Amino acid sequence: MNKLQNTLTKMNSLNIKSNKLLLSHTILHEEFFLNLDHFITNTIFRSKKNLMHLSELTCKYGVNIDDIRFDCLERCVSKLDLILTIDLECQIPYIYKICNNIIVDYFRKTVQYVLTTVSLNQVLLHNNDSDSLRHVKTIEDYIIDSKINIELTFIAKAKAIELLDKHSNNMDSLLCHVASKIAGDKPSKLAQVLISEGNIERTLFLYLQDTKKKWNIKDSEIPKLPHVKKTGLNKLLSEGASVKVLSAKISNILHRTK
Repeated sequence: MNKLQNTLTKMNSLNIKSNKLLLSHTILHEEFFLNLDHFITNTIFRSKKNLMHLSELTCKYGVNIDDIRFDCLERCVSKLDLILTIDLECQIPYIYKICNNIIVDYFRKTVQYVLTTVSLNQVLLHNNDSDSLRHVKTIEDYIIDSKINIELTFIAKAKAIELLDKHSNNMDSLLCHVASKIAGDKPSKLAQVLISEGNIERTLFLYLQDTKKKWNIKDSEIPKLPHVKKTGLNKLLSEGASVKVLSAKISNILHRTK
């Protein structure tokens, strides 16, 4: 908690009262994100009540704790403007409250979902966007059936190429967005693939191959990729970073390069 408190104090002394202003301080932005992640996993998740809920969610219901962690990070970042406008001494308690609410909501929704039995002969209700158990939207979520709807498949393909072009000048950003927005992988999943492959180039190649196959994208339609020897993710890999450290960095890249 002290690390996050120190970072928030620095931001307050610089009169940083919005996410937009924080993004202009690259090093401080990354420090905040990493310390926020550390605070969530090592303080909030370890409180007696949360530990009980998280233990049951992971052991009994098979929920991935990294999904909850990532949702906590995203919610805190989305509410950062509000967090920074309140008194400094109230910021940590407010972050605590945001994350506690997410954990409770996960627990309530998961238990409710598991206890709901659906007959094989029962007509299922439409699953709309308000369903909190719905996965994060990817490009594929915008089409009905990629095999039969030619028009919508074309639109999805165009969106995929647009995303590749938008992030083609930065390999870290490109990989993170391809994995998240096209493949639908969480940061923790991408981190595991990075560690397995050993470097960002091979990992990006795998994701791009899947993307081309999925949307029938030709090599000539892929934007020219940056030729770089060093990236932030490769540096972390060379230092033997863990899945947790890598996924925090990936989350930071996704937030910084929307």
